[in-house]
Amino acid sequence: MNCMNTYIKTDKDKIKKEDHLNVVYTINCHDCNYSYVGQTKRKLKARLKEHNRFKKTY
Repeated sequence: MNCMNTYIKTDKDKIKKEDHLNVVYTINCHDCNYSYVGQTKRKLKARLKEHNRFKKTY
């Protein structure tokens, strides 16, 4: 066994889906059969908040 393996961390910390950057996402409408496909370079969480604000004013 290689001694370096005991010092190197091989497990990566999991990133929550809403914290991912540069993603393509789909939002399905619960009232009809339409869906919205979007792309963002920012955190997904921030973009989904904007969609929710728009939905409340619409």
